[in-house]
Amino acid sequence: MIAQFDGVIQGLLTRCWRGFYELRGNGTREFQRDMPGLRMALLRYGKGCADRGWEFDLAHFERALVKLLNDVLTRADQVRYLPMYLQNAVDRHLDQQADTLNEKAKREQQMDRVVGKVLSKVERKTGELVTGPRPVSATDLAAQLYAKLKVDSKAKAMERAAKRRSAAKAKAPAAVELAPELFG
Repeated sequence: MIAQFDGVIQGLLTRCWRGFYELRGNGTREFQRDMPGLRMALLRYGKGCADRGWEFDLAHFERALVKLLNDVLTRADQVRYLPMYLQNAVDRHLDQQADTLNEKAKREQQMDRVVGKVLSKVERKTGELVTGPRPVSATDLAAQLYAKLKVDSKAKAMERAAKRRSAAKAKAPAAVELAPELFG
């Protein structure tokens, strides 16, 4: 599941490259710089669904993001910073489609319950275990990866800030060097 999920994310990042960055002069550098933000923006869809209690499979996750990404890339000339624009587009999509997505999630949960009941009847009749551990949904996986990326990006930001502070201290002349006659 994780390998398939990673393949979907890589495919979406490739779409971002082809539809937005490839058209720019220094697109490779910008794409490398923006890739963590793009990943977070794409995974935000899963986090938003998980926060609302909706679970979807990988196919739904991919279809929804491909459609959303195509819509965003049609306006590529208006976009200055794709990760933030895509993040806002994901939030807007979830808000606008909340009723539809809620109904779809309820239908899928009902189907899961029906399938679970059928499998438990088969298990009781045959005495064999038919069901295994419950697989992680694409929504849950995206939410977990989003949380991990968020923590990692905060840690990197704190590390960069500490390096800047230590570099600033190293460059700052000591007070004794500035006015030795006052301290001597």
